[in-house]
Amino acid sequence: MSLAYIPRNDLVVIRVEVVNKIGLVAVPERSKEGQKFYVHAVGPKVEGLKVGDRVIFGGSPQGGEVSWIPGAKGLMLTRQENILVVIEEGAGEEEMES
Repeated sequence: MSLAYIPRNDLVVIRVEVVNKIGLVAVPERSKEGQKFYVHAVGPKVEGLKVGDRVIFGGSPQGGEVSWIPGAKGLMLTRQENILVVIEEGAGEEEMES
């Protein structure tokens, strides 16, 4: 059985992709480095974000701004206001080369 996570209001479900792996084992990280974060689902009041956007967000589970979704491996829940940046792949590379 597959579950769908449908956030309410201005909430965003974020999928965590671990980048640092050795084979099938994820290398433990103490920070957000080594991880990529993607929008998995958005609530009806979220503007300017869509499923699949790669993002950087503020907050932490310890501070209460971000919550791990119980039983959903690699999914977190946060408010839209905690999304700091949407990363556009390839944007700005021409400027860096000159």
